[in-house]
Amino acid sequence: MTSDGLSEADIEAVQRHLAMLQKNALVPAKHHILRQMIDGVEAPPTAMNMSVAQGTYFDGMKLALAEIDRRYGGQRVEDGGLERWSVM
Repeated sequence: MTSDGLSEADIEAVQRHLAMLQKNALVPAKHHILRQMIDGVEAPPTAMNMSVAQGTYFDGMKLALAEIDRRYGGQRVEDGGLERWSVM
């Protein structure tokens, strides 16, 4: 994680978050969620495909969390330059 630019504090926060997810049985992802992903691409439900689906599920969560400022922080790219069109 340090090679990705995370500080020691960031890494500790990630570890605490992962522990919380495990404690609340949120990871690994529920079997039925992974099975829907596998069925959606018409792949056989092998152990390897379940593993790939789990990684894909986490990648999707990572991408969704990466956009949290855009979703909830009012920092939307679509609004760039909007002030030019507003009436004062």
